Amino acid sequence: MKKLALYLIPFVFAASAAAQTKVGLIDIQRAVLSTDEGKSALEALNKKYEPSQSELQKMATELQDLQKKFDADGAKMSEDARAATLKEIEQKALVFRQAAERAQSDYNTEKNEILARVIKKMAPVLDKFAKDNGFNMIFDAQFWPAGPILWASGASADVTTAVVSSYNAQSPASAPAASAQPSSTAPANASSGTAPSGTTKP
Repeated sequence: MKKLALYLIPFVFAASAAAQTKVGLIDIQRAVLSTDEGKSALEALNKKYEPSQSELQKMATELQDLQKKFDADGAKMSEDARAATLKEIEQKALVFRQAAERAQSDYNTEKNEILARVIKKMAPVLDKFAKDNGFNMIFDAQFWPAGPILWASGASADVTTAVVSSYNAQSPASAPAASAQPSSTAPANASSGTAPSGTTKP
């Protein structure tokens, strides 16, 4: 479906031009995080996660130091010591990966909540701006040209009829097949003068 949408873009905009449709793009995430409210909320969120980030950095440093020590001294270790060190490295790596994934997930959840909150407030502003400036559709620039439509003016943005007309002009349908003509050969019973079955010859 996405490939079809991309394929149809040139045809839609050809029809849009004929219908005088004005299209705008907005990077909605950048817009939200560029507002004073968005900046303030993101700064507060980053500050909240500074301790978590510091702890992850500490864990990463310890893991790197342990790996360097093993790389340098592993060949001199006994088999048991080497196995124990490798097991410790694997365990620390697993704990670090889980902690990093958990922190990133929590951070993303809170960031998305900020985006949703500000977008909700921005919606009427976008609506007024689009109407005041004659736009028919506003797309999310981050995913252009296949991105979602963030705003549309309704019927004036509907290019269905224009696209159908353009398609018909470019690819006219074949003429309907001619209706069947009567056969020039008379039925055998007519030529022989025999009446059809079930009738009486006058």
